[in-house]
Parts: sequence; C-alpha cells; structure tokens
Amino acid sequence: GTEKQGLSLVPSFGYIGDNKADDHEELRGLQDIDWTGEVGLRVNYVAGPSTSYGAVRLGIGGHDGVVGEIGTKYRFTVNDRLTLWTGAELQLGDDSFTDTYFGVTGAESAASGMRAYDPSGGIYAANISLEARYSLSPDTAILGKVSYGRLLDDAGNSPVVSDRNQPKINLGIARRLNFRF
Repeated sequence: GTEKQGLSLVPSFGYIGDNKADDHEELRGLQDIDWTGEVGLRVNYVAGPSTSYGAVRLGIGGHDGVVGEIGTKYRFTVNDRLTLWTGAELQLGDDSFTDTYFGVTGAESAASGMRAYDPSGGIYAANISLEARYSLSPDTAILGKVSYGRLLDDAGNSPVVSDRNQPKINLGIARRLNFRF
C-alpha cells in the first residue's frame, strides 16, 4: 500500500534501555542511567514516493530532556512483493539529554579516571539507512533495515564514546492480525 499523501500529525514514542556502568568495563565509575520512555509528536509530509518528517519527544525516566529527529525517506517499489526505502536522518537532543548520555560529572571523573565533560545539545548524530519489505503473503512480510550512524560534535568527542560509528542491522517479521466478529 502507498502512504496517505500530504501532511499528517501523529504521536511519537521512544524507548532507551537502561545503561548499567557495571555491565561495561570502560564505564566503571560512571552513574547508572535508568530506562527512559519518550513521548511527543511527529509531523509527516508525504509527496509521491518521498516522506519528510520531524519529531520531538520529552524523556521520562533516565533522561528528562527533549529529543527528536528530522529526516527524509524515498520509496522504491521494485515489484508487488518488494519495496525498498532509502533514508537520511539527523538526531537532536537538548543539553539535558547530552549530559545524561555523553557527559562526565566531576564526581564521575574522580571515580572513573575519565576527564570531566559537559557536552552541549544540538545535532548529535546523523544516520543513513536502507530498508526493505518483502511480502510473503497478503498478511505476512519480512522486514530488514541496515543503517550507518555517526556521532557528531560534542557527542562524538565524549570520553564515554569509544567509537563514533554506529552501524546497525534489524530483521523482523510483520504479521497483520484481523479481529473480525
């Protein structure tokens, strides 16, 4: 199916798992970060095969900052079973968000041996991606996504970061459920 054309406003949700310093040798001495739920709004603009979007969310839990992303995707319909999307996205976070995930307080510096670090908010990462959806049947599809992200600016320079590059692969199966009575 094709996306609804034009402008739409939809809820936006995010989740970031907890980060326990003891789980990572290189993070010993840093504070644990609880899991975070994020809630906000996303605006989409669909014009033909192109979708541009922007989202903003407030963190509740591990961080209480404001985060979001802006990006664009382009859809290629290869045949009636295979659809591909290319995408590019910038991820943004305020000072509270970057302090939580990329900062090192004075006390943490003393405990960990890392230099104290107070990053500023802004664009903290850029991603490019290729997504695919292959329909096995009208109700079942295989989904795949390969993305390459890079941490930028203050996030990338953080002593907490061992590698600016953030490659990712996701695979899944989507099943449409019908609840007909």
